[in-house]
Amino acid sequence: MICDLAQYYNIYNYEQLAFNKLAVFVFGLPDDSRIMKKLSGLKVDLNTVMTAGVLDRLSMILYSLAGSKGSKKPETLTSILLGNKKTKEKKPNGYVSGKEFEKRRQEILKRIGENNGK
Repeated sequence: MICDLAQYYNIYNYEQLAFNKLAVFVFGLPDDSRIMKKLSGLKVDLNTVMTAGVLDRLSMILYSLAGSKGSKKPETLTSILLGNKKTKEKKPNGYVSGKEFEKRRQEILKRIGENNGK
């Protein structure tokens, strides 16, 4: 929010403003400001999403015109930008220290013990 206030209103010392005046400035921030993107859950601004949508439609048209039966459908850029694409998260396959290993081991043993008692 501090960066947005500085960028859009040239307010560098927001602490000197009254709370209600600060609220008016924050409420008036545009949709492409950092805080508004954060509140709306978007990682990118609306223009970028719309441009990606146009690109996605164009690549689908080209894919269907080419008649590529053996190839995969092109990935949609909008799903990647909006976070709808499911990505596989790699689980860590090691521990940084012995303490971390022992802690995790105790958690697993405790969970196994609880499940065996049921």
